[in-house]
Amino acid sequence: MIVAQSNQIKEFPQALLPNSAPRLSTIDLANNSMVMMPPELGLSTSLARISLAGNPLRSIRREVLQGSCENLKKFLRSRLQGAASEEAAMSTQAAQDDLAVELRAAAASHKLSFEGKGMTTLPVLPKGLRVLRLSGNSLTMEALGGALGFRKTVASEHGSEIFLLSASRNALGYGYGLDAVLNCMALQLPALQELDLSFNELIEENVQDTHLRVNEAAPSALTRLDLSGNRLTQLPPRLFSGGYPSLQELRLRRNCISSLNGAGSEATPPLVSIDLEENCLSTVPAWLPSALPQLHVLLLGNNNISPTLPPEWGFWSSLQVVSLVGNPLKGIRQSIIVKGWPAISAWLRDRLPEGADSLVAIPPIVSPASPSHRSQTTPSDEWQASAFPSNPAAAAAAAPGHGGTTAATAPPPGKAVAARAAAGGAAPDTNALEARLGKLRAEVCSLEDELSSPGISRSKQSAVNHSLRMKRAELLKAEREQRRLSADEHGGE
Repeated sequence: MIVAQSNQIKEFPQALLPNSAPRLSTIDLANNSMVMMPPELGLSTSLARISLAGNPLRSIRREVLQGSCENLKKFLRSRLQGAASEEAAMSTQAAQDDLAVELRAAAASHKLSFEGKGMTTLPVLPKGLRVLRLSGNSLTMEALGGALGFRKTVASEHGSEIFLLSASRNALGYGYGLDAVLNCMALQLPALQELDLSFNELIEENVQDTHLRVNEAAPSALTRLDLSGNRLTQLPPRLFSGGYPSLQELRLRRNCISSLNGAGSEATPPLVSIDLEENCLSTVPAWLPSALPQLHVLLLGNNNISPTLPPEWGFWSSLQVVSLVGNPLKGIRQSIIVKGWPAISAWLRDRLPEGADSLVAIPPIVSPASPSHRSQTTPSDEWQASAFPSNPAAAAAAAPGHGGTTAATAPPPGKAVAARAAAGGAAPDTNALEARLGKLRAEVCSLEDELSSPGISRSKQSAVNHSLRMKRAELLKAEREQRRLSADEHGGE
């Protein structure tokens, strides 16, 4: 109980608020000089009686002052909520003012950073930007296109000068495939040289069964591209189709890539560095030096490459740095691997058979047919494709790998397979085997990601290691079966 009548008190004592006096039940401050009451007093749960008569409290109605203590506390709590709403409004206005300041500064410096803000939308960005950093948000292609003013067939006015775009850890792959995203970037941002699309859940094709219809863009000026941490299962075909004549650095770490056959294109860019660590590679082609004659850095760590490397790689004159840690290369002594690439290349040169050619030509690789969604239809103003195949189910059924018939174009089986079929045995289901291989490789990648995640316990690590060994063994067995079937098919031709 506090009784302090007629003491000319001008402000309510802070020591009487609930956080300082939580058990206070009676307050008598009648006939003082207080003009306002703190709204926090309304939060008191123990206060049962309060007398404020004789104070010039003009902000509180007389009937409230003369009423019960509970009514007064309820009135004070409402003022507290109003203050919170007013504070929130002021905070929002301050954020808008700060954004306006940032945009004005960006217009002058030609650089803008909205990194790590968790944004789902962007304001209209100023023209003349050269550097744009947007990592760590939740932006989709629609949000990016709306902010930069993407248009139908010509470059964006707001993004025509951007040469560096960092958009890591966003949602740019939501609803769109990698090919469509890269095509849009090449069309709308013609000056772009450095692009970071890592950790955007990107895949080769659209997420939906329907396909985004886009027109082919002009060759890109990109020199550096980061596609790490996405869901790619092969080298992006678009990068090796002639549209990236200046690309020098390519990062594909932490995907599920299982083959390097895509690098055998005649239009391979002049790559100097490529990062393929933490993928699902089990073999590497002997002809890769012919496909990448300017390569200096090749990162292959934490794959499943075994048992050794092609001896022709020992004559790869441009190569300077190679990472191989985390691969089961049982054919190369560890003491050689730890010495680095010069020692490994010398060891490989000694393994080349006498009289064999040290440079293997790129074999003729049959590229997959162009997807049916390639047409001359252009993207919409908001970079959303609304044009889809009239019968997506039929299109999917006709596509290779979707159960459609391929008898008209499939090569004839080898004599060994035909002999087994004639003897009453069923021909091996190569499609099912390919599907099984893809599933196993994806499972291996998933287990490797789980094993490398931070904070994993020892018991969990042991269990994941065991599962990983089992899956790798199963994958090796399936790959041996694939090689045996391939040899049977071509053995009698």
